[in-house]
Amino acid sequence: MIGERVRTSATWLAVSVALLAGAVACGDSQNYAVPDTVCGRKVDAELLGELLPSGKTLKSDGKSLGADEAVCELSVDGSPALRIDEIRQKAAVDAAAFAKSHPGRFANAEKAPFGDDSVTADTTVLSVNACPRQGKKLFYILDISLEHTKPGQGPSFRTKLARFAESYLPAGAKAMGCGK
Repeated sequence: MIGERVRTSATWLAVSVALLAGAVACGDSQNYAVPDTVCGRKVDAELLGELLPSGKTLKSDGKSLGADEAVCELSVDGSPALRIDEIRQKAAVDAAAFAKSHPGRFANAEKAPFGDDSVTADTTVLSVNACPRQGKKLFYILDISLEHTKPGQGPSFRTKLARFAESYLPAGAKAMGCGK
């Protein structure tokens, strides 16, 4: 009888913990649909969703800052979540040197295995790529930053950022006149 009470209590405790964990998980989830297009660029919704915080509403706001620069800002529940800057310019940038000169933004930066010259950090990725256009030698720069977390504080999003940036790169470069 005591053994059965212990088993029943253990079963009840396991069920209670499972229900409580489910309730907590439901309270801390994305209650918005992650789109497959943001600011006019096709994206991998699954990879994008991994970078966004929990919340109820997702909003994207894209701005063209002339023919050579575009900014896309995503916010969740009115708070900045992710920013994508795209620049087409004449001068090359050394991604590693740039990251090294901005350590506050590029915490734990290291070379990334995609693009022509890329670095990833805890909350930022920078990729510099050739952009041949109409006989001109130009460069396409992709700069993605998480806005909902600070470098060195909280989890590193390095791997998720790298996967998202690598998948975004072809569509972004093409939209900026650099792709095939």
